[in-house]
Amino acid sequence: MSFTPGGTPRAPFKAQHTVTLVGADGGEVVAANLPTMEPPSPGATFANATPATISITEAINLPPATPPAPPLDGLEGLAGPMISLTEITMPSSYLGESLTGLPSAPNNTAAGTFPIFPNVNLVVVGPVGSAVQGVGSAVTTATISGSITELNSWVEQWTPTASVPKFDGSDYAKVKSEGYGRDNGAFIISFKLKFDLAAPLAGHPSAVESTYTIKILNNFDNDRDQYKQDYENAYKSLTKVPELSERD
Repeated sequence: MSFTPGGTPRAPFKAQHTVTLVGADGGEVVAANLPTMEPPSPGATFANATPATISITEAINLPPATPPAPPLDGLEGLAGPMISLTEITMPSSYLGESLTGLPSAPNNTAAGTFPIFPNVNLVVVGPVGSAVQGVGSAVTTATISGSITELNSWVEQWTPTASVPKFDGSDYAKVKSEGYGRDNGAFIISFKLKFDLAAPLAGHPSAVESTYTIKILNNFDNDRDQYKQDYENAYKSLTKVPELSERD
């Protein structure tokens, strides 16, 4: 797979570069395995199916005229279509705690693999295509895939070291991802993708930036087992029952 621009893209002729978008409307990203859920569940394996491949295609049809005159001079080239991950957000707080743990949006201007949240990536491939004497096209594609991991393993305020279970177990299913799931339903990751052409044709009239969401359902069975393990790890070294003043 390669990209051959076939000439130099010129800003005055930006509108003569046509752009075709697939899957650029935003909305919920739905996987083939539903519901999208923490492990262990089939829904922990994530691959977008709405559509399976997101794309932006750039095309030019500017062959040389007789006599040649810009842009019909056979010199116009492709700029290169691009899909950029420009923003990533998640619920900002729960039970008075500010929630963190997401990577920063890369605002990428080239292809690559970019994490949306731990173990789930946007994979951008392209541009792929070519132009010859002002005629040709190129496409850049993106897919979203990975494995949903336990929220309590990466939301920084919910990790076992950051949130030790209460000694009397009274916080079970009331805090962390299990409490959030009970109170709010799905944990929603939102991100923005920008579809545009590369410089010098950035800001194309057909460029769009859309918001997408991935909903993660809490797996209470897994949380029960994890709570028991976290509780054991937190208190197995005790040699006596803590005093009441020592239990918070």
